[in-house]
Amino acid sequence: PGNHSFAAPGGYTVTFTATDDRGLADPTPDSRLVTVVDGPHAGPTGVVAGVANVPGALGSDWHTDLYLHNASPGAISVDLTFSPANGTAGAPVSMTVLPDETAALDDVVASVFGIEGSGAINWSVITGDHRGLLVSANTYNRVDADRRYGQQVPGVRWSDVPPEGSSIWLPALAGRYRTNLGFATDESCTRVSVRGYDKTGIQVAQRVLNVQPLTWAQLNGLFRNVFPDLIADPDGVALADSMHRFEVVGSNGRVTAYTSIIDNQTSDGSYMLGRRPAEGLQLSWLPGAAKISGANESRWTSDVILMHVGGADDTTSFGFFGPGANPTGAVDTEGVFLLADESMIEEDSLGTLFGYQAPKVGSLLTIAPANSGGLVWMRTYTEEAVAGGGTRTYGQAIEPRPQEAMITAAGEGRIAGFSHDQSRRANLILQNPRFANGNYHA
Repeated sequence: PGNHSFAAPGGYTVTFTATDDRGLADPTPDSRLVTVVDGPHAGPTGVVAGVANVPGALGSDWHTDLYLHNASPGAISVDLTFSPANGTAGAPVSMTVLPDETAALDDVVASVFGIEGSGAINWSVITGDHRGLLVSANTYNRVDADRRYGQQVPGVRWSDVPPEGSSIWLPALAGRYRTNLGFATDESCTRVSVRGYDKTGIQVAQRVLNVQPLTWAQLNGLFRNVFPDLIADPDGVALADSMHRFEVVGSNGRVTAYTSIIDNQTSDGSYMLGRRPAEGLQLSWLPGAAKISGANESRWTSDVILMHVGGADDTTSFGFFGPGANPTGAVDTEGVFLLADESMIEEDSLGTLFGYQAPKVGSLLTIAPANSGGLVWMRTYTEEAVAGGGTRTYGQAIEPRPQEAMITAAGEGRIAGFSHDQSRRANLILQNPRFANGNYHA
């Protein structure tokens, strides 16, 4: 129907109604809640939640590199503010990022703010195009001068965060992993609820936290320290049996949340950004699904986490797209049936779902069930044996990309934070989500 202008910022319910040529309308039109802002968010433009310059559990040593990329044609002036754990945000540090420049701030908590600790960094665009500043970070365990095992932390614009009272869902695992849950609040939020559910969807835990506005909090060791009664043996439990989901709600303001799932052997973390139930209704791509050997004797595997949040018992479908063209449109597709509110982890997803043998690598397309939302997360990692038994992993979470967020014809997309030196290498994955004649084509 074309563009629509709103008279004032706020939350609006937008309904799409289809009417046929006889004047009959859809009796159950679909709706979406949209947030309308006037330029940048009234407070900070966005936040990176989970930055550190601090020692951690099991001898880990956490640090963060921050990346600011200016994709606009003009210079951007930005203020960076550090928010410590349930504390008061400090004084802003101002800087300017020139067009097409990437400002790489190594060990940002120490080098820019001069402190030790962990928290969140809010950024505020003072002059320039706020939409043109791309922000991301890498928070890692520093073993020595060369070895760093970490997680990619996406910058989240506050205008993209759902309004107060919205549910944000997160996965949590135990066994060979430990899980931390963190969140950052906007300038209004002072009360956050955290609820835990077992893999069948039964609520088993709850905690309400009173926090400062524009703060950060992290609950470390969900199953060992925060909620020790949820799993009898958090270290020995099978991975599938440890599966839980957590719900985070900002009672009187906006909140963005994540879980950091960390291998106990390596202290290598994977950052799982929280998702809204509505995101489970979208077609989403998971690039980088693997069952393959790589450089330096690496052996890559992908686990998929799936949860239904409301609705009815239903099936989420996964389509696999390997490298190269697929002109016939024939796609390997497998379905995963889950009960309403059930959660699961599909270990070695290419092997267990599709029966593939190595080498296999490509993208997964998730097709949401008709009656409920199917939220997905994926971790792709290399695994090696540990002397005396067991394994340890080094990997990364891969963010699902919704179909409608793909770069369109004549469009442009940018990824900031690439690096290549004696200890790091970067790989780039491209996926063409072309749809024609009722079929998806790689």
